[in-house]
Amino acid sequence: MGATMRLPRLALLIASLGIATALCHFGGGESARAQQPAPFTGKLPPELIEKVKVGRKLQEKLHAPKCQNKKCQETYAELKQLLEDYYEQQFEDSEKAHDDAKAMENGPEKDAAAAAATKTGTAARGGLQTVDPGGKEEARKQKHADHVSKDPDNGKLDKLAQKIAKLIDDLKKCHDKCPPPTETAETPAQPATPQEPTTPTQPETPLIPATGRPLPKLSDIKLPTVPPGECWKEGEKEKYEKEAGEASKKIQEDIKYIRSDIIDVLTPRGTTTPQTLSPEAQKELDAANAAIKALQKLSGELDELNEKADKKKDYCPPPKEMKSVSPGIPGQEGSYVPRQPTGTVLVSTDGTIWCIYGDGRGNYVVLVPTR
Repeated sequence: MGATMRLPRLALLIASLGIATALCHFGGGESARAQQPAPFTGKLPPELIEKVKVGRKLQEKLHAPKCQNKKCQETYAELKQLLEDYYEQQFEDSEKAHDDAKAMENGPEKDAAAAAATKTGTAARGGLQTVDPGGKEEARKQKHADHVSKDPDNGKLDKLAQKIAKLIDDLKKCHDKCPPPTETAETPAQPATPQEPTTPTQPETPLIPATGRPLPKLSDIKLPTVPPGECWKEGEKEKYEKEAGEASKKIQEDIKYIRSDIIDVLTPRGTTTPQTLSPEAQKELDAANAAIKALQKLSGELDELNEKADKKKDYCPPPKEMKSVSPGIPGQEGSYVPRQPTGTVLVSTDGTIWCIYGDGRGNYVVLVPTR
């Protein structure tokens, strides 16, 4: 009877040990997953950023490695390169998103897509300026393309984000384990020299970088030509109205693009923080404003052409007698009494004789004016 009672207890003990073992394994798995750093989101941690003075302004840049041993230096170099790849790829993706937004139909969805692409592109530009201050756009693009050709993952933001997060974590661990610098003999402390009190300076706001977006070419806009004469000839009015409509649409689209994608990005509305442009951004803003003025001037010229076109008559009946044009100009166009034979010599109302070529529909071209 006593042996019979001990068996259930033994079974309970074995079962409890199995549950404890399973819980230990489960907890270990959670701990392993918790050790993985969260993917990089594009924002550098504060300890990796330092502010340096450029001219009279403070500008953020990637902090130099705090530890000088070889492992820390190598980790830092790899991290810096992957950050450049990340921000360059982010900017290229925003350019593609802008193109996709332009192809969308006008409406809230298009505006939201364009605004999101602009925000992403601005963030990418700021990141590039931090990790690669003063870098040239073409050099950055070529360098990134070379890295992508060697490893396609360098062109994928999700893959880059995982690698960067791990390198940031590795660099932090490296700095934490960094050996202290070699101690040197200390010189005797000298009495402190009295210093005049200084007024603390206010931190300066970071510079806004240029957007890097190209301005539209004004030479691509072709204004229509109003044909001579007081009446429209066959097909002239339709051709003019088509060309005028295309020119007007291109002008308005270019003005909207410059304002939303360049000017509004460099001079954001509704902000309470003073905004200071970098020299490149100021130059870009000046060029954008000049382009707006040039487009508005083209729009005014188109309005004048449209007013002139509106004054032309849709139809003018041919005169009973040939119009007088004096002095005669070879190639001068006019009209004559229809159904006259080709090459008929007609006499104008002022007695001037014209040798003309008629097309049989009431139109003529002066070939040789005679007297």
